[in-house]
Amino acid sequence: GTQVLVSPTREIGQILSALHSAAISMGGSTQSQASNSDLTAAVQVASLALKHRPEKNGGQRIVAFVGTPVDNEVKALQKAGRQLKKNNIAIDVVAMGELD
Repeated sequence: GTQVLVSPTREIGQILSALHSAAISMGGSTQSQASNSDLTAAVQVASLALKHRPEKNGGQRIVAFVGTPVDNEVKALQKAGRQLKKNNIAIDVVAMGELD
């Protein structure tokens, strides 16, 4: 599932600690289930975390690290992008992995 590792903060140490303690979850018991990622759900959760942040100063940005193929429908991704644009939220997607 989608989870927030650390709430929005300016503390670099807190961010690095959360990244260091992050567990790699496979998502399912079989290899085909493990290769799925729900980027649209992750973007929705991240935008909710930005909406409820304590310090409203500064720009809003989501950085998504994706290590599995994105299997979402194009229309769902476009809808999520339009929602982010409407709310003035920038997104960076870092795709990691190998091409088959």
